[in-house]
Amino acid sequence: VKTIFPLGFYGLLTVPPLLALMNVFWFWKIVKGLIKTLSRSRHQN
Repeated sequence: VKTIFPLGFYGLLTVPPLLALMNVFWFWKIVKGLIKTLSRSRHQN
């Protein structure tokens, strides 16, 4: 039990930052895609 608790503790410490990094990564990809489509539509007009 003593070995399982530190693992769970480190999991609690590491999982939220990883999720936040993934969210930021996907958000950045979506924003870049939106900017690309917006710039394309502007150039077409």
